[in-house]
Amino acid sequence: MKHWIFIWAMAVTLLAACSEDDNTVQTADPFLPVADLEIPTRQLSGTDITIHGSGFAEGCAIILQQNKGGRYATEIIEQTADHITIHPTQPLEAGFYIVILQQNEREYRIGGLNVYVDELTSDDIEIYAVGDDGSGLGIFPASATLQIRGDKILALDNDAQYYGALSIGSTIYYATFIVEWRLLNGLPYSTYNLHSVGSYDMETDEQQTIFTDRQMVAMGDINGTLHVIFYNSELSPQTYSLEKWNGERFENVKTFPAGGGDLLEINGGTFVYDEAANTIYMGMRNLAGDTESAAWYFDLDNSLELTKTGGTSDVNYYFVKCDDGIYVTGYRNTAGEDEDEHYEAYIFKPTNPGNWNFSTENKQVFDNAMFTNPVYDPVRNVIYGFNDNETLVTYDIAAQAFSGGIWVNSGLYGIIPINQNN
Repeated sequence: MKHWIFIWAMAVTLLAACSEDDNTVQTADPFLPVADLEIPTRQLSGTDITIHGSGFAEGCAIILQQNKGGRYATEIIEQTADHITIHPTQPLEAGFYIVILQQNEREYRIGGLNVYVDELTSDDIEIYAVGDDGSGLGIFPASATLQIRGDKILALDNDAQYYGALSIGSTIYYATFIVEWRLLNGLPYSTYNLHSVGSYDMETDEQQTIFTDRQMVAMGDINGTLHVIFYNSELSPQTYSLEKWNGERFENVKTFPAGGGDLLEINGGTFVYDEAANTIYMGMRNLAGDTESAAWYFDLDNSLELTKTGGTSDVNYYFVKCDDGIYVTGYRNTAGEDEDEHYEAYIFKPTNPGNWNFSTENKQVFDNAMFTNPVYDPVRNVIYGFNDNETLVTYDIAAQAFSGGIWVNSGLYGIIPINQNN
C-alpha cells in the first residue's frame, strides 16, 4: 500500500527581482559607470558596507532603498580606486535593499543586498519558522519585520523531512516523516511513511520524542492538549483514531472508519479545533482514493466519519482560528495547461465552518499570490502565511487587506504559531 505525502518545500533566495512598485528607482542609463562591481549579498545592520569596483567618481553618493520602502542616506568613510566603504546614517531594519549610485547627475541601480539583525528579543519575535541556515534544518525565531536569526534552536533529524508544527503554551510540537523503501525479491516495491513527532519547550530548552513509526494524519490543539489523528493501516478494516497525549502516552479518544483508503496530504500537517461545535476542521487531498482537494470536518459528537464540505476540487484549503472565529484560506493555479503558473489567493470567514460553499462565499481574492500555512497573531490581529518561494505575507483582519512580503535569509519550510511570550 502506498502512502504518499506531499510536502511544500520552501526555498528562499537571498536576492530579489526588481520591484515594479512606484517607489522603485528606475535606472537612468543602461550602461553603469562602475566596472567589476562586487556588492555583499548579506550585511549585518549597523556595520560598514564595502562595495568593490572601479569608476566611483569623487563626490558620488550611495543611497539604500528598501524593497517597496523608503530611501536611506549613507556616509562615505573611505574611497579608493577599487572600492568604496559607506556607513548608513541611520539604523537599518532587516530586509532587502536596492543599492543606488548617484553620480554625474544621474542615478544608477547597481545591485542589492540583504540586511540582517544580530539578535531578536522576545518582544520582536512574532512567529517561529522551520528553516535551513546552511548547516541543517532547525527551528528559528522570526519576525514579520526582522529576518530569521542565524542560531538554531532545535536541529531536526537529518534523515527526516519536515511535515508540520504547532505550539501549545510554551511547547513547540514538530512533525517529520521518513520515506522507507521496502523490498520484494531484492527490489523496492513500495514506500511506507514513518512519522515522528517531537516537542521542544521554549522556556526550559528541553526536548523529547513523542512518538515514532506511526502513520500520522494530522495533529492539533484540543483544550490545551496535543491530539493526533493516526491512520491504522494494520487493522482490518482500516481505521483512523483520534488520540490525546497525556505527557507519557497516547489515550484513545475516538476511532472511526478509514473509508476504504489512505488519508493523504493534510495541508500544513495540522487541524483546527472549534470548541463551540466540538468539531475538527482541516484541508487535505486524496481521501479514500479521491484525488481532488477539499475541506473536511469531523464532528466529535455526532459523526462516524470525516465529512467533506465547501470547496471546489482545484483549491488547496487551510483553516486558521482567530479571535473572531475560524477563517479559511486557499489558493489555486489559474494558468492554462500550456501557460506558466499563475496563482490566486483567497481568504474568507464562513458563517459555519462546517457548512459553506466556496463559489458563494464572500471571499477576498488576491491575484498572483498564494496563502499557505496560515498562522494567527492575536496581539497584532493579523494572519501570516506563505506567499511564494521568497516571502511571507501579512493579512490585516481589521483592514481586510494584504501587506507586503518580507525577505528572509534562510531556506524556509514552515511557519509555527505565535510565540506565547508576546
